[in-house]
Amino acid sequence: MYSCEKNGADSVSEKMVQQTLLGDLEWKNPIEMVDIELFEEYIYYNCIYFKSPEEQDYISLLRREILKRM
Repeated sequence: MYSCEKNGADSVSEKMVQQTLLGDLEWKNPIEMVDIELFEEYIYYNCIYFKSPEEQDYISLLRREILKRM
């Protein structure tokens, strides 16, 4: 599981490097995700300190889907 601590920061930076190397990745629709995948994606994007407007929109979609499932 991702965390905002040092170990999580390493995985976050690795994922950011992968994303910049691969270009803009298309994000998965939160409705299509299973619960654990949804939580992991939300935790990952929520740990990023500087978020682009697209990332902020994606986080809000993830949050809404989590709340619907509760």
